[in-house]
Amino acid sequence: MNRSKFFPIILVVLTVSLTPRCTYHNVEDQFEPEVAACDTTEVSYATQLAPLLQANCVSCHNSNNPSGGMVLNTYEGLKQAANSNRLLGALKHETGFSPMPQGAASLTDCDIAQFEAWISQGLKNN
Repeated sequence: MNRSKFFPIILVVLTVSLTPRCTYHNVEDQFEPEVAACDTTEVSYATQLAPLLQANCVSCHNSNNPSGGMVLNTYEGLKQAANSNRLLGALKHETGFSPMPQGAASLTDCDIAQFEAWISQGLKNN
C-alpha cells in the first residue's frame, strides 16, 4: 500500500482534531446581557422617585436650603416643582433651564422617563 495516498487524509484528520474550537462553558457568555426595561407603568413617588431625588437633588434642594426656590425632599415640594414645569426642563437640560443635577452627570433617560410618567399619571403620592 502506498503511504502517499493516506498522507492527505491523515493531515486533514489531524488538522481538524487539533484545531481549537469556540466553546462556551457558561450559557450566559453566548448572549448579550439583557438590558433592564424602564418601567414607567405605575411610577411610585416613594420607591422610585424619592431615592433618585435623595441621591441627586436633595443636597441642594431641601427644606433648609431650597436652592433656586425648589424643595425636593418632600412630596409637596416635588409636586410644586413639577407643576411649575421647572422640574422636567432642568432634568432634560432644555434651553432656558439650569441643567440639573448641577455639576454632575445627567440623570438617565429612564430616570427622566419615570418623572415624566409620574407627572402624566397624576403626581400621585404613592
